[in-house]
Amino acid sequence: MSREADWDAERILKRGIKLLKFVETRWNIQFKDETQMLDLLHISFVNDGRADVPEIPEPEFEETTDQPSETTRVLSERHLLRMDFWTNFVQYCRNNGRGEDIASRKPSYDDWYDVSVSNPNYHIFFQLVRKKILRIGIYVYRPEYFSKLESKKTEIESVFGAPLEWYKSGKKCSKEDSLL
Repeated sequence: MSREADWDAERILKRGIKLLKFVETRWNIQFKDETQMLDLLHISFVNDGRADVPEIPEPEFEETTDQPSETTRVLSERHLLRMDFWTNFVQYCRNNGRGEDIASRKPSYDDWYDVSVSNPNYHIFFQLVRKKILRIGIYVYRPEYFSKLESKKTEIESVFGAPLEWYKSGKKCSKEDSLL
């Protein structure tokens, strides 16, 4: 997982070359040269001298009481409260040195905020439930990892200082399990 916050063309190129060099080492595959790597990455334009194209700005939503048009999205009070909460949440995390990990995602109107961790088998989630509850949990993608965590339930809850909700999804649900 990369901890890079801002991906420009140069960083993407460097990361791609780094990954291809890892492939060479890991699977004993040899590329002819860096030119072949650039061809594989399909981003040779990075070195062709073009000026950077500015990013397209995100659309702004207007709060209206009229009927919505094709270009205007009507936002409910709940959407606006969510955006306000996540905006303050992200700013708080950045102010407390967590801009690289927890505050790596932009605020949104959603009722959830997922954060990847350095392991692809888990992610942390934050969820607004109704108006006054913030649920924080860990999604565990592999049942055997969830079982391993669950086997340490007493120890984990002891360190936390209170009982936690443990939920394991059924076969009809997705393969995700979660620890709350």
